[in-house]
Amino acid sequence: MSKLLNWIAKNYLILIFLISGAATFGSLYFSEVQALVPCIYCWYARIFMYPIFIISTVSLSFTQAVSKKILLALVIPGTIIGAYHFYIQTFPDPNRFVPCVGGVDCSKIDWTLQQVVNLDLFKYVTIPFLSLMAFVMIGLLIAFSFWWNKRSV
Repeated sequence: MSKLLNWIAKNYLILIFLISGAATFGSLYFSEVQALVPCIYCWYARIFMYPIFIISTVSLSFTQAVSKKILLALVIPGTIIGAYHFYIQTFPDPNRFVPCVGGVDCSKIDWTLQQVVNLDLFKYVTIPFLSLMAFVMIGLLIAFSFWWNKRSV
């Protein structure tokens, strides 16, 4: 188990690259291939996810260490946006604090994993849920890396 944790701590940037890449290309797939128009919160999530992918790609390409604080500065607001978006999809309220703009209702569920897997268990796995999970996983990797490096010193 210690070897696995050590590997994760050393290769956290590769894992962040893979997660943010899946989120980036997944969002492009939904909007460009599936023709699902992103709502304003989807755009906000993209604003925070795309730089994570670019920064991790450049860091891996040039073997340059990236500041974990910069990544956290993108992950924290992205997580908040993802959580709020998932919340308004799960509990739609026409009198919510911030109404959606741009002609796309942010509380409308266009896609669920249930449509792919056909199991009722996955009806809550929506695009905002996937976004939220990507941000949470990246945040946990960064936090783990901080903790593991302090522990090793």
